[in-house]
Amino acid sequence: MLEAALLAQLVVHARGRRAVQASLASERRETWAERDQVAGVRAARSAWLHGHGAVASLPCGVIALETVSLPDEAASLLRYETELPVTAAVLADRLVFLADPPPKLGFTDPLELGEFPFGDALTFRVERDDGAPVPEETTESFEPEADAIVIVVASIGEQRLVFRSAWLAWNVIHRLRTLGVGAA
Repeated sequence: MLEAALLAQLVVHARGRRAVQASLASERRETWAERDQVAGVRAARSAWLHGHGAVASLPCGVIALETVSLPDEAASLLRYETELPVTAAVLADRLVFLADPPPKLGFTDPLELGEFPFGDALTFRVERDDGAPVPEETTESFEPEADAIVIVVASIGEQRLVFRSAWLAWNVIHRLRTLGVGAA
C-alpha cells in the first residue's frame, strides 16, 4: 500500500515537472522570438535611415496609437497598447517622424508618421494636455509631472509628440535646432 502511494506521488510529481519544463521552454521560445523581432525592427529602422541618407536621428517622445493609421487586423492585435515610441529622422531636405512597429504586428519596417520639408518654416511649442504653455526647463526634475506635448507646426500641418517631462521635451527641441531644424 505504501509502495503504491509512493509510486503514485512519483508519477504525479514527474508529470508536474514535465509540465513546468514545457511551460518554461515555451516561454523561452517566445522571449527569443520577441528579441529577434525587436532586433529586426532596429535593423529595419537603421536600413531606412541609411537608405534615406539621414543626417541624424534621435528619440522623440511617444505618439498616441489611436492617431496612427493601421489596418483593422493590426489595430485589434494592439488593443492593450496605447502609444508608440517615435524617432525623429533629420534628412538633408526634411524632418521625418518614424515609429517602430510593436513586435506583435510581425513586420519590421518603420511606420512613417509624418514629414516636414525644410523649406517650410517649422516652429515648436510645448504645452500640457489642457493647452497651457510649458516654460523651458533648464534642469531635469525627478518629481512626477504632467506630460509635456511638443507640437511641431508647419504650413502643411502639425505633429504632436508626448514627453514624460518638460525638460525632455525642451531637450529634444534644442537638439533639433542644433541640427538646423526649425526657427531658433
